[in-house]
Amino acid sequence: MHMDREDKVKLWIQKTEWLEQVIQKFMNMDEHYHTRTDRVVKDYLSLIRLFKEKLQNNRLITKSDMHQCNGIFDDMKRKYRFDIDWKGDIVDCAKYISFMLNRERF
Repeated sequence: MHMDREDKVKLWIQKTEWLEQVIQKFMNMDEHYHTRTDRVVKDYLSLIRLFKEKLQNNRLITKSDMHQCNGIFDDMKRKYRFDIDWKGDIVDCAKYISFMLNRERF
């Protein structure tokens, strides 16, 4: 199936927004537990936002950029020890689940 440029841009905007949300969730968790977020994680967030901005300006990101997104996701999984279910939700991370349950109480 061949995707036109507009469809590619939309798809990659969705993917970068999802990755941005994953990173932000863990940064929020770090803040909640008064844990310092690694500088590299903050840099990841900045880079993803840059990619998203590029896409929102109707410019495609490169294959290298896409590989960087995959690498960021893999590194986040190692750092925070989580997995993603078929819906794209964070699972298998006791600390994150506890954080979310605590947030719901307040």
